[in-house]
Amino acid sequence: MVWKVHKSIVWEHVLDEMYHAAYNLVKRLDHEWEENKEVTNTPKEKRVGEIEKKANRLISVRKVMALSLVKLDDALMLFHDF
Repeated sequence: MVWKVHKSIVWEHVLDEMYHAAYNLVKRLDHEWEENKEVTNTPKEKRVGEIEKKANRLISVRKVMALSLVKLDDALMLFHDF
């Protein structure tokens, strides 16, 4: 045998990276929310032009990040149980 893999060390490292990814997603979501305070404080009927574009972008970004977080959570649960 040329090399040997310690499963427990690899699994611990992968789990650690997955937890970091989840943390980073949450922090990025908070950052996006803070960056677009003016959009979130503006009523929907008053969002026109640039603010409407920012609102649509924020909605898209939130959806992608939330879905990514759900998928990562599912992967963490599966990975953690094995």
